[in-house]
Amino acid sequence: MAFLALFIGTGGWWLLSQPRLLAVEPPAQASGVPGSTALRLSFSHPMQPESVLQRLKIDPLPLGEFHWEGKTLVFTPARPWPSGATVQVRLSSGAQTQSFPQRRLQREIAWSFQIGYPKVLYLFPADGQAGLYLLDPLQGRVQLLSEAGQEVFDFSLSANGGMILFDARQGNGSAIYRWESRQASLAQVLAFPNGQVRAAQLSPSAHYLAYELTDLSEADAKTHVWVTAYPPQAQDQAFRLGTLDSLTRSPLWSAQDILAYYDQTNRRFRFYDPETQREVDAVAAETGEKGAWSPDGETFLFPEILT
Repeated sequence: MAFLALFIGTGGWWLLSQPRLLAVEPPAQASGVPGSTALRLSFSHPMQPESVLQRLKIDPLPLGEFHWEGKTLVFTPARPWPSGATVQVRLSSGAQTQSFPQRRLQREIAWSFQIGYPKVLYLFPADGQAGLYLLDPLQGRVQLLSEAGQEVFDFSLSANGGMILFDARQGNGSAIYRWESRQASLAQVLAFPNGQVRAAQLSPSAHYLAYELTDLSEADAKTHVWVTAYPPQAQDQAFRLGTLDSLTRSPLWSAQDILAYYDQTNRRFRFYDPETQREVDAVAAETGEKGAWSPDGETFLFPEILT
């Protein structure tokens, strides 16, 4: 009996100690996946990178890069997956763990997902209280994403195209809303009962949220850019950029999660790193016209008048 108990206990430990693929994104059989979506494989153990990559087959495989986030392998396409393509992913058995004694994946795993086609996101009507709509050109179907009768100010897309943020009026104030394509669901992110919010943008890593906010309860209140962790835990955890008497606007994230914004009072573009909570640079800019980041996040371009 003691021997049997020991055998069962040892066998249970052996099973629990074997590496497993716990989750994949996009999930198996997912459809309508945005073309810029990253592929993620989450393991139960830290894995040897080369042993996983040698056994991983992706078809079609666009240009992109692989990197590890702890026990998760991430493939980020540099160019979108082909529209309408069915992506086949296969991980052969034998990938090894990093820790000693080394253990291997015991079985092959395969799955697929389908990339969606481009859709059109727009506000309508242009000359009145606008709602947010999504048009599927292939099917000719139009979907209202905002609530009926809701006045939407503006909207933005997440870096992978799977999430839409939009700012809308709510009572005497406003709120930021989130619509996710995977769940086809609408949820409120932050509410400002006495404020008007605009230009809400999620950082490419999806770790930070930036937005413009004007306090409607104060006469002649200045607009400020705010940053908070995402998903936000509480509104009072947000951080105002710039001084209280400075007007700041036009937040724009780089691919490296650096936030550019315009300090209209001091006529400068400023650059903020939310990870270190420090301003990393500032550049004089008289026109205040919106700028643009290069795809790699290394360069910020903006128009200026030279004399």
